[in-house]
Amino acid sequence: MDQLLDFGPVFDNLDLILGGFWATIRIAVVTAVLSLIFGTFLAALRVSPVPVLRHTGGVVVNTLRNTPLTLVLAICIMAVNDTLQVRLDRTSGRSTSGRDPSPQTCASLVAGTPTTELVIPVQRGVTFCLLTNEDQADEANLPQRLAIVEVLSVTTSEIRLALSTYRIEE
Repeated sequence: MDQLLDFGPVFDNLDLILGGFWATIRIAVVTAVLSLIFGTFLAALRVSPVPVLRHTGGVVVNTLRNTPLTLVLAICIMAVNDTLQVRLDRTSGRSTSGRDPSPQTCASLVAGTPTTELVIPVQRGVTFCLLTNEDQADEANLPQRLAIVEVLSVTTSEIRLALSTYRIEE
């Protein structure tokens, strides 16, 4: 081991890291402004001379205060998870963390495990092995295909993929 810390991956992905940092800053500013507006509105409701508004403000504040943080985090994770997923229909598929899997490795991963829907987070470096539906290929008089899809990069506006397809011989 020549060096204690290897910063090569950091420098290789510096544009992604800085993009994520800038997105965090924007989210923090928007959240601060919205929470200031929402908090001012709730405070006005709580001190309102109108009993219905005062009671409504109290119910909202007490509900928000008494919701466990774990439940709030679970709701946020589910919301973010739904927006960052890939859904694949009518395929058999698995993801693999190994780089450049061979067609034989992919075929063995997906063999005998048909799925109607596959939900996998999109991350750089993940490789997906997909096999087209054999029955549908026969109906269309087309050969069955194996696709190896590698996620090269993920940004807020695009996903770059490398795709290799192979004909499955009977």
